[in-house]
Amino acid sequence: MNRPKWQNSLIWILASLSFVCLPLIIDPPPIIDRLGRICPMTLRNMVSALMTLMYFYGSYFYLVPELYFRKKYAGYLVLSLGALLLITYIPFELIHVKPPEPPHGAGSGSNFGPPRGFGLHELSRTLFAFLSAAFVSLSLRINHRLRSSEKEKLNAELSFLKAQMNPHFLFNTLNSIYSLTVNKSDQAPEAVVQLSGMMRYITSEAHAQYVLLGKELDYISNYVALQRLRLGRDFALSYQLSGERGHLRIAPLLLIPFVENAFKHGVNPEQDCAIDIRIEIKNQMLELRVINKIVDITEEESASTGMGLNNVRYQLNMLYIGKHTLDINTSDNTYSVHLKISLS
Repeated sequence: MNRPKWQNSLIWILASLSFVCLPLIIDPPPIIDRLGRICPMTLRNMVSALMTLMYFYGSYFYLVPELYFRKKYAGYLVLSLGALLLITYIPFELIHVKPPEPPHGAGSGSNFGPPRGFGLHELSRTLFAFLSAAFVSLSLRINHRLRSSEKEKLNAELSFLKAQMNPHFLFNTLNSIYSLTVNKSDQAPEAVVQLSGMMRYITSEAHAQYVLLGKELDYISNYVALQRLRLGRDFALSYQLSGERGHLRIAPLLLIPFVENAFKHGVNPEQDCAIDIRIEIKNQMLELRVINKIVDITEEESASTGMGLNNVRYQLNMLYIGKHTLDINTSDNTYSVHLKISLS
C-alpha cells in the first residue's frame, strides 16, 4: 500500500535525525561540560554522523544510480573512499579533544594537549557507520529498482491481458448487431448506440490501471442491454444492480468476462435458457453473482471463454491479493460465479 508523500518525508526526516543522534545513544559521552558547553567528543561524534548522513544521501541519489547501476564501479569506489577519508579526517582536525586528566598527584601539565590522534575506537566506529550508510543506500536503491521493474512488468502484463480481451468483446458485440441488422430490427440503431458507449469506454478509460466503478458498471449495463436487444424480451434474462457507487475505483474490464461467459454458456435457441446477473455494492465491497443454465456450445467458444476467465483470474491475483474471493461451481445443468472484491 502506498503511503502519502508527507508520511514518506516524515519517515526520512525522523530516520536522519535518529542517525545523527545515534552516537549519543550507543556510546554516550558527557554531553555538557562543567562550563555548560557541549563536550568536544560529543560534538565530534555528531559532526562525523552528520557527514556520514550526507554521504548516505549522496550515495542514494547519485553514486548508486549514476555510477554503480551504470557499471562505473571505479568512479563509485574512488568517490566513496574519498568520502570516507573526509569523514574520518575533518571532525578530528576541526574539533580537538583534550586527553584524560592524569591521576591526582601524578604531575602537572597543560589542560589542553594536542589534538587526539586517530584512536582505534573512534576509527572503527566511523568506519562502521560509513559502511552501514553505504550498504543501506545501496540496498534501498536496489530494492527501489526491483519494485519499479516489477511494477512496469505488472503494467505490461495487464496491458497485454486487456489487448487480448478487447478484440474478443468487440467481435461478440458486432455479431450481436449483425443479428439485428439481418432481421431488419428497428432496435439496430439503439444497439449501435450501446456499442458506441462501450467502445468509448474501452478507448478512453480502460487503458488505466483503475477506473471509477460507475464507468465499469455502465459498460456492463450497456453490454447486457445489447444482449437483451439481440435475444428478445422472451429470453429469461435478469439483471439487478444495487448499492452506491460513490468514488470507488476498480480495475477496468475485470467483471465483464464473467458476464460474457454467462451468455456463451447460457444461450442456445434450441434449448431452455436462463441467465441471472446480480451486482451489489455495500460498505466498499462489490459482490457479483452470475448464474446460467448450461447449454450446448461450440468448441471454439468454449476455448475462448477459458482464455478470458484465466485472464481475469490472473488480474485478480495480481491486483487484489488478499482482497477477493472467487467461487466458480458447475452442477449438472447450472454454472455459477460468486465474486467478492474489497474496493477500499
